[in-house]
Amino acid sequence: MRSPLLLLALAIHLVMAGSYAWRTPAFEGPDENSHYEYAWHIANARKLPINPALAAQRGLPQVEGCVLAHHPPLYYTLLATVLRVAGRDDAVFGPRNNPNVAMPKHPGRRMFFLHEDQPPPLLVALRFVSVLLGAGTIVVVFAFARVVVPDVPAVAGTAAVAVASLPMFSFLHGVLNSDALATLLSSATLLVCAQLLRAGGERLARFVTLGALLGLAALSKSTTLFLGGVAAITGLSLLWRARGTPRLRATFARLAVAAAIALALCGWQFWRSWSLYGDPLGMNAHDASFQVMPPAFRWPYLLGPLYTGDTPLPPGVPSFVPDVFTSLLGRFGWFTTPPAQWTIWFGAALTATSLLGVVAASFPNARRHLPRPLWLLLLPMALVLLGTAWFNTKVAQPQGRLLFPAIAPAAALFAAGLVRATSWLPQRRWLLAAFPAVAIAAFATTFVPAFDPADARARRPPRAGRTHRHHRRRDDRVADVARRRSADRTADAALARRRRATRHEVHALRVRRMRPRLARDARVDQGRAGDRRRRAARARRRVVVRAEGRADALPPAPRAVERRPGRRGPAGDAAAAVHQVVAPVSATGRRRTSHRAPAR
Repeated sequence: MRSPLLLLALAIHLVMAGSYAWRTPAFEGPDENSHYEYAWHIANARKLPINPALAAQRGLPQVEGCVLAHHPPLYYTLLATVLRVAGRDDAVFGPRNNPNVAMPKHPGRRMFFLHEDQPPPLLVALRFVSVLLGAGTIVVVFAFARVVVPDVPAVAGTAAVAVASLPMFSFLHGVLNSDALATLLSSATLLVCAQLLRAGGERLARFVTLGALLGLAALSKSTTLFLGGVAAITGLSLLWRARGTPRLRATFARLAVAAAIALALCGWQFWRSWSLYGDPLGMNAHDASFQVMPPAFRWPYLLGPLYTGDTPLPPGVPSFVPDVFTSLLGRFGWFTTPPAQWTIWFGAALTATSLLGVVAASFPNARRHLPRPLWLLLLPMALVLLGTAWFNTKVAQPQGRLLFPAIAPAAALFAAGLVRATSWLPQRRWLLAAFPAVAIAAFATTFVPAFDPADARARRPPRAGRTHRHHRRRDDRVADVARRRSADRTADAALARRRRATRHEVHALRVRRMRPRLARDARVDQGRAGDRRRRAARARRRVVVRAEGRADALPPAPRAVERRPGRRGPAGDAAAAVHQVVAPVSATGRRRTSHRAPAR
């Protein structure tokens, strides 16, 4: 499995698919917004969505419905797991429609939505899930070519490099699309079938793997249902080889185990589609979302330039046969950007060279270049092409991505013919440098100019009544000033809260420190007040005792005193004064007035 060409193919794929994942504007892949909506619903609701028309019929909220709800859920469950692990299951995108889409002279006519400079990082991370699935597909293609062409190792490396350099393969694995997982599982299933046919049905593990891959492929997309027919023919071939031997019963039992595992994994999905939409494949819900092609235009559309009837297609309507193959070389976006003419001519030249090599390898002397068994390559390619053509009889979708489930046998057959046709050239490995060169040129000259986000710039809608440029600038300045003031107020409020908390803490500390001193001062004040009360009581007692002693020493006051007008004798005045002071004390036992006589 270690091969320089395989490492080169993986490097080319990671660079090219990673570039598409990084440079593709948001949701400019085919149905990429609907793919994200499906995964987002599973991540949030923890259940599968239903068709929007069915949700409206049942009276359910609008969020219960998804446009792609009829698709099998395995790829979207994988994306939902990534959203849950990243903690971004609540991320909602609301792209705005591009009003200039499909306008002939507008530079942004190929983009369906308005965009910023780069897609959101979450969307880029989800796209890298598709990038990793594509890397797995390249490894499986290499292994498949090694099994079917074991005698020429260069075929496997050439097949891996050719797939990694295919522009549509790189673009499809750089966006969200369930074809990435369906391609990987289909290629892996065909690889197990090739190993069973080459090594025989001796190992039970391979039958278990076959059943698991069949069930998982059916849960990824309906375009993988052809694998059931391929697996059935593989089982019949093994039974035919084991006929008349003791291995017949064991081979039949192992095939039954594989079928039981596949049915156990995917049977519930068919039952669910039947119960919801009346169709095990959910095609009724799909056809209701598109305009059905009129029956009169089916054959003109399918055959294209090969049609010779009387009902030609209207001018400008694409046809199936040329477009489905040329889109393999890069019909980007929502299939709005066709590949360059030089890319088509380059692919046509390589295809013609490969076909000549396959014819040359069919001769007996060059059989080692021919893949074996050849029917295992031709049958899947025919079934996928017929299934895509039948699908296009209802809805016109000539998209090369629908052929990717058969990319492993197609790449092995293409590489075998190309190696046989160039076997006479010396140093033919250097011819492989043309594959990544064409891939880089298609990315730089076709994709990048057509999907520049500046051509469909998303601008802030103007306020009502203000459409002039300087009004928008003034509104932006006012909004910036309001945001700065709000931030300043928030910061000031936080600072004030911290300051208030600090003041409260300082006050509480001061109170705790002053509490002992205040208590001591209160005790001192109480003691001083008691001293003052006691001194006042002692002073009152001394006055009372002194006044009683004076009253006992003096004679009683005379009843009448003779006086002359204008004159008062000294004795009479002194007795009257003493009587005024002592008499109240003698009568009540308490002092009511001052012990001094009032001045005359």
